[in-house]
Amino acid sequence: MKNTDLHIHTYYSDGELSPAEVVRLAKKSGVKNIAITDHDSIKGIDEAIREGKRIGIKVIPGVEVRANGTEVLGYFINYKNKKFAKQIEKSAKKNDYYTKKWCEKLKKEGYNIDFKDIVKKFPKAKGNINTAYVINFFHFEKKESQEFYNKIKKFQPKKKRISLVKAIKRIKKASGVAVLAHPWIYPDCLKEKNIKKYIKAGLDGVELNNGDKENYRTEKIIRKIKNISEKYNLVLTGGSDFHYKEGFGNGKHIIGKVGCDEKVIEELKKRLRR
Repeated sequence: MKNTDLHIHTYYSDGELSPAEVVRLAKKSGVKNIAITDHDSIKGIDEAIREGKRIGIKVIPGVEVRANGTEVLGYFINYKNKKFAKQIEKSAKKNDYYTKKWCEKLKKEGYNIDFKDIVKKFPKAKGNINTAYVINFFHFEKKESQEFYNKIKKFQPKKKRISLVKAIKRIKKASGVAVLAHPWIYPDCLKEKNIKKYIKAGLDGVELNNGDKENYRTEKIIRKIKNISEKYNLVLTGGSDFHYKEGFGNGKHIIGKVGCDEKVIEELKKRLRR
């Protein structure tokens, strides 16, 4: 039974709802197990766990680390680890920096946007305002179309982030398991030479579905992910990549619509190295 959602965002990282609201929505949607996986943030984990215990939802502490070329999901992380927390905070500050630069560029191009307005609109994400918040700002304030978002993306600054190998190692050192997030968006990460490199760093799994309906999530890519999983004994995961109650983009990304079986949690636990 697909009663598990392993990819969820809160208002601490380009989401719409608080951690507690997310947990209550999962309960309402019939989901029993969730992972909070905010981008470069662990702020919402404690609140989600408390609410989960109150209403009977299992909450797995997680994170989605932005890396050079793609992103990696971390599950069962020791988010109390001070070194890991500092590393995550450093990545968050980079998000702030790049988003501010993008806003400055857009303003020069004639778009009505200011970084201060975004911080004011999304106060809980202060210190971790990633570029998705620019999209969110236009989505909520201006009701712009997907075509509009594609238009302004060309003004995004080039970002320098840590390597995916380093991101995986960070998660492993924080006692977590590491899973490639939506690899169909970054197909280079599915090349065999790269997969071998990631496995050596400690990769444990690959996300198979997160609600995306983009053209690049093809049947061919899905088969490739499954073949890689079988060949290298990697866990296949699934989640909604939830951000907003109404969904967003070309996919739905709604809790309860996309997920995986709870046995996936047990498979991930087997990979834990305490």
